[in-house]
Amino acid sequence: MNKSLGIYNIIDKDGINKSINNIIDNNINFNTYTTPKGLKELRIEISTFIQNLWNYSINYKNMLITNGSQQSINLIAQSILNYGDTVLLEQPTYFGALDIFKINKQTMIKNIDVILNYASIYSDGLGKPILIKYPEYDDTTLREFEILSYGMYITNHPCSKYKDVIKVENIKNYLFKNINMVLLIKSIRAIKDKKGGEMAFLECEDETGKVNLTMFSSLYAKNNDLKANELIIVNVKVSKRFDKLNVLVNNIKRK
Repeated sequence: MNKSLGIYNIIDKDGINKSINNIIDNNINFNTYTTPKGLKELRIEISTFIQNLWNYSINYKNMLITNGSQQSINLIAQSILNYGDTVLLEQPTYFGALDIFKINKQTMIKNIDVILNYASIYSDGLGKPILIKYPEYDDTTLREFEILSYGMYITNHPCSKYKDVIKVENIKNYLFKNINMVLLIKSIRAIKDKKGGEMAFLECEDETGKVNLTMFSSLYAKNNDLKANELIIVNVKVSKRFDKLNVLVNNIKRK
């Protein structure tokens, strides 16, 4: 599962524990490979689901389970394509397909007119288009493209490379403690406090989940130019109020 898609806390921990206990209690042999096509029971269940939902019949024997779209495209490409074959892609397209077909994003974008012109006049006698090759965009630019195109990070969240910090999914384990975190700001809401100063509530995230931070006026006055999609390093105090986590910013560093 790619958690960078913005689907947080989707793992059914109770269900997983129940399944593991069922395997152990019933002495089910799980320490081996299943059939290359995927678990038979799963394929039958998917076949039934498709029949009920779309009234489309598909034999489970003709079904192959993969790890996701990337592996599916790769298997198809390896099965039917030969070296030098021309592949036409829609615009916009799935970036993972470009990786499989060995065209990086910058080469694709800067040659888009050539590619679209080739697609419009394609015939059997026409050779493949000549593309000018460019080095790939840097990681920051690629992430900016993902935000502009999808409104979310698809391949790599900017917080994921920071390992020596506490992640959002583990924050509840540090109740009443000060911890360091690297977070991406999603939104900021500033209000007046009782003394007339301006404090802020920050909605932030990392690759594992979302968290709301409270920043008092003394600290916010020094950082009132914070913006959405800015990466920050924070030291926070984790507490609890009315059965709800309260995360107070002690200190902040700008990236």
